[in-house]
Amino acid sequence: MAVVYRAHHAELGRAVALKVMHGAFVFSEPHVERFMAEARASATLRHPHIVDVSDVGELDGRPYIVMEYLEGETLAALLARRGRLPAGAVADLALPLVSAVAAAHAAGIVHRDIKPENIFLATDARGGERPVLLDFGISKNAAPRKKALTEAGLVLGTPYYMSPEQVQRASELDGRADQYSLGVTLYELCTGVLPFRSDASLFMLMAEIMHGRPEAPCSLVPELPAGFERVVLRAMATSRDERFASMADLGRALLPFCTDEVRAKWVGELGLPGQSEVRVPSLSHLRPKPSWRVTADEPPASALPMAPCALRAADLRAIPWLDGCSDAELATFLGGVTPHRYAAGAPLFAQGEHATTAFLVVSGQLSIDVVADDASPDLALIGPGELAGQIALIEDIPRAASVRARTATTVLALERDAFERLLAAASPVAAHVQLMVAVAGIRQLRCATKRLAVLMEERDEADAAGAKSRRLQHLRAAIAEWSVTIEASSTARA
Repeated sequence: MAVVYRAHHAELGRAVALKVMHGAFVFSEPHVERFMAEARASATLRHPHIVDVSDVGELDGRPYIVMEYLEGETLAALLARRGRLPAGAVADLALPLVSAVAAAHAAGIVHRDIKPENIFLATDARGGERPVLLDFGISKNAAPRKKALTEAGLVLGTPYYMSPEQVQRASELDGRADQYSLGVTLYELCTGVLPFRSDASLFMLMAEIMHGRPEAPCSLVPELPAGFERVVLRAMATSRDERFASMADLGRALLPFCTDEVRAKWVGELGLPGQSEVRVPSLSHLRPKPSWRVTADEPPASALPMAPCALRAADLRAIPWLDGCSDAELATFLGGVTPHRYAAGAPLFAQGEHATTAFLVVSGQLSIDVVADDASPDLALIGPGELAGQIALIEDIPRAASVRARTATTVLALERDAFERLLAAASPVAAHVQLMVAVAGIRQLRCATKRLAVLMEERDEADAAGAKSRRLQHLRAAIAEWSVTIEASSTARA
């Protein structure tokens, strides 16, 4: 139905994907109307796991769509090369897609064509990878991965992922049709085969889908968790009333099977009941490779210098300014942050990295360092109740210093978006943290202004050893890292 080209956007100065309707369809009014209407609908969606559509138009009678250009491969290509994936990797892949489809449903859009060919594993400049959902109800006639089925001379492509209600051509489809298709995709990912795979005829395949009795995944892969099998089979139940009520419900059911870093990222959005006081850390900065790329010879997460940990309200009372908070207030706060347990010497973040997270020390001690010439002097040591990287809660700028664990340390990671949600929910603990950050920032800027004036008045001739230059560098670091006192930063190891 369409051809996709790599193009250069002259005004934006970057590569884009240009999808142009095939000439054979431009005289078919229904095809053109569907292409344009659904392209405009997709353009209204803004989600990190949905391909971004920036423009829709028509040139010389041929409709086109301008989309973000993605590097990587489709999930179908990964599946063909690697075969089935472990349950944890499948769940990790599924949650971003669950979020994307839920966002589309909230906007009144049903995809109707979820399958591995329409899921792209996009890579970024840092080697990270994100699943991206493509072709929102547009390319239903795309070239199939498997043998096309023909019935009465009509080529229908690959209906292996169609829900029973789509097979029946139900007049009203809802989001549960997408859930079914995603369930079939999960089945294929964890077993390596499709649940319904008759190539004899279209009629036989439709009969299998309508009959709805796929082989149990655990019979194909005995090591597959039984609970994971139940989730997959419920998502692809023949009756849509027997499926999960929403994509969010499906996501919540998948959370227990995810790896720690993915669970920590999505539990806040999905709101898993009973998890408000137990959170796990994001390990992405220590092992950016996603679970579906990890091979058997790589170390488990437990061998990394940061490990998951669980905290309860009582654990936070060791921080003096939290001692007066109620259990409910502390539990709400814990629901929006993630506990990290760092081994002595493990880095939290490095100088020059962009800041998106602040860290509240619960126990142990952190060292704040700045690289100056060939030395890396300690600017400060901070302990329980103190914050590192506070400016991350305000804006995304490069880190002015590095922070590492001086001793075995437990911290709470406050990501900017999650922190803003806590403030919007009127969390008193988050409000107190916000006040601490504001006061620290004002105090630090006042002290920095005074200290900078003193440094500017010093004679450059007295700076033969570069001491003044180092003090200025330390001062710049302290301006952004507010746990460091200006006096200490300006006199540290000349």
